Amino acid sequence: MEQTGWISTISDVMEIVGAIATVVLAYVVYAYTKKREAFEATSQVQTEWQHANELALTNPEILSIEIAGHPHGELSEADARKMYWYFVKMNIAFNSWVGRLAYIDQATAQSTIDTVINSTFRDRDFIRTHVLPRGYSKTFAREIEAGWTKIDRSGQMIEMT
Repeated sequence: MEQTGWISTISDVMEIVGAIATVVLAYVVYAYTKKREAFEATSQVQTEWQHANELALTNPEILSIEIAGHPHGELSEADARKMYWYFVKMNIAFNSWVGRLAYIDQATAQSTIDTVINSTFRDRDFIRTHVLPRGYSKTFAREIEAGWTKIDRSGQMIEMT
């Protein structure tokens, strides 16, 4: 009789452990799915912006509309084209920045971000005024700024990882 009670207790404990494991697994899947959905939604928005950037870069009429509506001072046509090119580059870095939290290889994501930081360093004042304030999170902008500061202090471009 005592052996049956002991087996029954072990069986009860195993059921509880199984139930807890099921709840934990369900939560992990839920959390992953929510993060993945958020990343995919962000990526889709960036894809749409890339399309808009392409239109501005290839269609003079759309570019003139953008120049007229620019919220941060006046732009020449050449500056507007430059701004839209920087949007293309920053969007690639932004997707890597968002994705590196769980979905993109860390080294690849950081290398992409660092490449954009290096390639935009010389025109950072323009980008601060005309690009970063137009749709990028402050946290992302701070990372770009931190990279530029690192280059400014060291006098060397960021080494790729």
